[in-house]
Amino acid sequence: MSLHLNKYYLNGTVLMGAAVVFLGIAFFTNRGDLSSAALVIAGFASFLLGIFFLTYAGGEPIDPSFVSLLPVQGCINLCRIASDLGISGTAHVIPEGDTLVQFNPAGTFHVPPPGQDYSFRLQPPGGMRTFPSGLPLFNQLIGKYAWSRPSDPSGVARGMQEVAEEVYLLAATADTVYSQDLFTITLHDFRYIAGCAAVQRDASPACCRMNPCPVCSLFMCMVASGLNLPCTIEQADMSPQGTDLTVAIRVVPGTGESPVNRGTET
Repeated sequence: MSLHLNKYYLNGTVLMGAAVVFLGIAFFTNRGDLSSAALVIAGFASFLLGIFFLTYAGGEPIDPSFVSLLPVQGCINLCRIASDLGISGTAHVIPEGDTLVQFNPAGTFHVPPPGQDYSFRLQPPGGMRTFPSGLPLFNQLIGKYAWSRPSDPSGVARGMQEVAEEVYLLAATADTVYSQDLFTITLHDFRYIAGCAAVQRDASPACCRMNPCPVCSLFMCMVASGLNLPCTIEQADMSPQGTDLTVAIRVVPGTGESPVNRGTET
């Protein structure tokens, strides 16, 4: 059976061993000179550092690439099912009472009647009605982190940046821009970029717009809730280096045609 040691435990053990060696040499040689004093000081320093490292040896953080792959297959499967049923519209997050719903239109986007307990709507406006994958994160944002819904676009843009950088630590830095009903957020060194790469490799980039991952869906929930208007993803692209993610979210009218209504092949 192999023993897997995390880096803190390994470093702490090595330092504790070095402390024993230094103090043992000083004790057994008993020279009483400057060299012995240096060994004693080095031994105590190694001992203290070893204690410090062992304190943080509780376990390794979860690998972000592992976390990013968890929702991938579910996202792809739902896109395939919807496409087989002739539902090719991009996902729209719609405020509905105290919650948010996701609606994928089969044709031109119109807000469906609220409060209907079904997944597929056959009457106009036809489409697929589900809940956004980012809704649990959004509810936690409100309940645990006391996030207050801003009522203006600039406040929504600032909130998206704060959530990405400070609350959920999604990226090293984030840039948000709002212009002409379009929110654009760029996540630099996005921690969960491996999931984006897997979706675009195994399905198509359009799948990110048809059934967004929890992170992109969270930003859509923030926009829809903050402005009390439906929104949809217009763009979700990785940088050529594969480290940054740019997401563009379009605010659409409460009724009428969406400016984004592209089909998908998965």
